Amino acid sequence: MKLLLFIPTLYFAFIQIANSQSNLFDKYCDKITSEVDKFTGEKTYKTPILKQVVFYKVIKDGSVTVYMRLSTIGSTPPTGNGVIILLENGEKITKDVETSVNVNSAAQFEHSAFFSLSQADIELLKKHRITDARLYIFDMKIRQPDQYWGYINCLEGMK
Repeated sequence: MKLLLFIPTLYFAFIQIANSQSNLFDKYCDKITSEVDKFTGEKTYKTPILKQVVFYKVIKDGSVTVYMRLSTIGSTPPTGNGVIILLENGEKITKDVETSVNVNSAAQFEHSAFFSLSQADIELLKKHRITDARLYIFDMKIRQPDQYWGYINCLEGMK
């Protein structure tokens, strides 16, 4: 008899957990914008442009590519190659990409890198939050890791 009462309780608990996980990402998913290129049919999803991280998901002819843009303030204008992303579980994502620099409206050197993510990179980012990143020689602490974690998880379901 106790088993018969336990099974429905367990079922409803499972449903609640599944719903709370979905609700966890809702506030991020609602902020992602999309547009379709009227000439090529290419569909692009974009997370809000924030100071440190932006994700883009581009779908063209059935092919999907996810891009990441990292930005940080550096003390000097020189740029170089290399991005390292540190995750909360101790793993790293490294990219041998060129960084660029611009002077922003506050007269600061804003260093950035734009690159595609592999499916393995995406899976790591969906499971583990970003803690820090290095662009060339400029390190930054990620200030809102939950937000970026939420965005990458939302993008995965957008078709």
